[in-house]
Amino acid sequence: MSETDIIDREMRRLAALSSYDVLDTPKERSFDEVAALAAQICETPFAVVNLIGDGRQFFKAEVGLGLRETSLEWSFCAKAILEDDFLLVPDAAKDPRFDHNPLVTGDPGMRFYAGALLKTQDGLPIGTLCVLDVKPRGLTPLQQQTLRVLANQVMMQLDLRRSLKQREASEARLKASQRAGHIGAFEANLVTGVLAVTPEFCTIFGVAEADTHLPAMIETAVIPEDRHIASNEQSRARGEALVDVEYRIRRVSDGELRWIGRRAQFVHGDSGTPVRMFGTVQDITERKRAERRVSALLELGDRLHDASDIGDVLNAAAETLGQALGAERAGYALIDHSAGTFEVEHVWAANGVATLRGKYDLALLDATVRALSQGEVLAIDDVGIAPAMASDRDIYMQMGTHAQIMVPLIRKGELVGVLFVHSCGRRSWTEMERNFARNLANRTFAALAKVRAEAEQALLNQELSHRLKNTLAVVQAIADQTLRDVSDRDAVEALTSRIIALSTAHDILLKDDWLAARLDLIAQGVLALHAGEGQAMLEGPPVDLGPRAGLSISLLLNELSTNAAKYGALSQPSGRVAVKWRVEAVDGRSTLYLDWIESDGPPVMEPARSGFGSRLIQLGLLGAGQCTVNYLPTGLVASFSAPLARLQEQDK
Repeated sequence: MSETDIIDREMRRLAALSSYDVLDTPKERSFDEVAALAAQICETPFAVVNLIGDGRQFFKAEVGLGLRETSLEWSFCAKAILEDDFLLVPDAAKDPRFDHNPLVTGDPGMRFYAGALLKTQDGLPIGTLCVLDVKPRGLTPLQQQTLRVLANQVMMQLDLRRSLKQREASEARLKASQRAGHIGAFEANLVTGVLAVTPEFCTIFGVAEADTHLPAMIETAVIPEDRHIASNEQSRARGEALVDVEYRIRRVSDGELRWIGRRAQFVHGDSGTPVRMFGTVQDITERKRAERRVSALLELGDRLHDASDIGDVLNAAAETLGQALGAERAGYALIDHSAGTFEVEHVWAANGVATLRGKYDLALLDATVRALSQGEVLAIDDVGIAPAMASDRDIYMQMGTHAQIMVPLIRKGELVGVLFVHSCGRRSWTEMERNFARNLANRTFAALAKVRAEAEQALLNQELSHRLKNTLAVVQAIADQTLRDVSDRDAVEALTSRIIALSTAHDILLKDDWLAARLDLIAQGVLALHAGEGQAMLEGPPVDLGPRAGLSISLLLNELSTNAAKYGALSQPSGRVAVKWRVEAVDGRSTLYLDWIESDGPPVMEPARSGFGSRLIQLGLLGAGQCTVNYLPTGLVASFSAPLARLQEQDK
C-alpha cells in the first residue's frame, strides 16, 4: 500500500470515528458491562473498550487500569488496528514488536494482550475490545470467539448510539422547523379513535403537550361558525372530510382567536374503508392578518379617492386602522400649539369603548408630543412600564389606553396632527403592524393634502369665476353703451347673446374644475335663455365634453336658439325644439351625433345672405364642418357629428 493510500485510509478511519461522536464522553453502563464481561470470561485483570483517535487512545470503558486516555506511542492497540481482525500476544517480552515497550519492560509489566477489532460496516477499524495481563498466557478458542462477539456488540452499541443521536437531532430540527413555521403534525386512527400529535400541534391548539389527544377535545376548539368546514368523527369515518381547509379556533389555553390551515390525507384499508387520516396543521393567523391589512389598504384607497372633505378622509382612516389591527379605538388628534390643546376627532371605537372625542390640555401629553415631534412612528407595547411615557402615564390610564401606535403629521417642521390606534390591554406590536400603521397614515396624510389643495383650488376658482363674470358683465355693458346708437339691433342682440352663452358655459365648466362639461347641462343653460316653459326637449345619454368643445357647442346652440327665437319655432308659444344626441361606433371609434329639430313654428326659409351666426353653425361641433342644415316646411332641422375623443380632449 502506497503512502498516499495509507494517509487516505487513515483520514477515512478518523472521519468514521468522528461520526460516532464518542471521544471524551462520560462512561456508559452498556459499555462498562461489556468490558467487565470480557475481563471475567477471559480471566484477565484488565479489559478496555479502546478507541484510537489522532495521536491518542480513549478508553470508553475499562477494568483495572483506572485511566480514560493514553498516548499512542507505546499502545498495543495501535498495532492491533493494523491487523485484519484479531491480535493475540501471549508474551510481549518475547515478541519483537513489544519487547522494548516500557509498559512491558517497566511498570506495570504487561506481558499478555488480546484484542478484537472494532470495525465499521465499511471495514474501517476505529478501536479494539482488548484484555491484558501482567503474566504470559493464552485464550481458548471459545474465549477468542467470545471476545470477537463482544467486539461486535460494542459496534452495535456504537451504531445504535449514533442512530439515536441522529434521530434526536433530526427530531430536534423537525421540532424547531415546526415551531418556526407554526406547523404541527397529526395522525388520527379512525379505528381506535386515538389522535397522535406533535408538540407544536398541542401549542397551536393550546392544549397540554402529550403524544395523543381525544379528537373531540380538539374539535370543540373550532368556533361554531367554522365547524362545518373542520372534520368530525362522521366525516372522517366516511372519508368525506375536506383535506385542505382553513378555519378558526379559540385556543384552549387563552381563548385567543387563531386561524388554522389544515392539510390531510386518508389511508384506506383492504376493504376501501378509511382507517387513518394524517396531515399537518399550521397557524396561519399572521398570514390572514397580513391579507386583511392589504385588503384594508386597498379598500381605504377607494374610500379616500371618493372622499370629498377632511371628515370623510379621517373617518375612513380611523375605521380602517382600528378594524384592520383588531384594536379598540383609532382616530385623529389635531394639535394646536398656540392654543395649547389637542383635539380628538373623527374617532372609530369598538362597541362599549369610549371615543374620547373632545379637547384636552396639551401639557398633559408633554412627553408624547416631544417624542412625536421628531417625526417618527411611536409604538408603545405597555404604557405602564414605558420609561419615555412616565410623565403622561396618568392620562393614558384615565383613557383606558395601555398600548398604542401613533403616527405624527409634521407640517413646516411642526407637529400638527396624530393618527393613533389604541389597545385597552398590553400588546406587542409587530413590525408588520407598525409598518401598516405608517403606510395607512402616509396615504391618509396625502389624501388630506389633496382635499385641502382641492378646497383651496375651488376657492380660487370661485374667485376667478366671480371676476370673470364681472369682466363679462363689464364687456356686455360696454357693448351696450358703445352700440346703443347702432340701428341694426339684431347685431347688438346677437353679440349680447353670445357673451351670455360664454358666461353660461364658463359656469358649467367651472363646476368640474375646467376639466369637463356635461352636454345636457350646456344645452339646458343655453335654451333656458330663449325657450319658454315646455318648449325645449332634451334627449341623449350622459356625455362629458372637454373645455374647448364645451365652449364651441355652447356658442353653436346659442346661435340656433337665437335664430329659433327670432324666426323659428321659439318665436311662437306653440313652437317646440328638440335637441337629441347619441354616440355610435363608426370605423371602430365613437362618434357623437347631435340633432336640432324645430316643429310647430312658422314656415322657415334659408336666409338670403350668410352672416357670422350662419357661418358659426356651418362650422359644426368643433369648427370643422360635418353638419347639415335643412329648412323643412315643418321647421329647421340641423345635424352635426364629430369624433367623441376629439370632443373630450383637454386643452394643452
